[in-house]
Amino acid sequence: KRFVNGDKSYMKLLARASPAFKEIGASAVSITTDDPGFQKSWFNKLESQMPFLFDNGVTLKNYGADTDVTGLGLVADRKTVIIGTDGKVQAVFPAVGWDVAEDKLVAHIMEVGRALGGDPEQFYAAAVQTGKSVGQFLAR
Repeated sequence: KRFVNGDKSYMKLLARASPAFKEIGASAVSITTDDPGFQKSWFNKLESQMPFLFDNGVTLKNYGADTDVTGLGLVADRKTVIIGTDGKVQAVFPAVGWDVAEDKLVAHIMEVGRALGGDPEQFYAAAVQTGKSVGQFLAR
């Protein structure tokens, strides 16, 4: 179906950061209204271990993440929701945004990692794949 530039950047960064989430016992999952065939194609391009889930709009509406974009129809408004092992919402990051600069997306992933009890610099290194923490990268 479609992914816009912000989607592509965010999905690449999130897929790269997935191992960092896994290390702290968390899972990153993408929920989208894009058809499963398109998702599988995109999943393969990312070489991602992160699950991509299809939603017909019900889950999006339940979490207030549905939006209607002219020319695209019903789409997921990019949000991050942390759901505990008890099935309860632990935290919501409602303002991730649609077409966001990569540095802001990386900062968001770091913030989510911190909220889960992880080291934000570990999430930075995983997302941008520099092999360095943000502090080491800036100190060069």
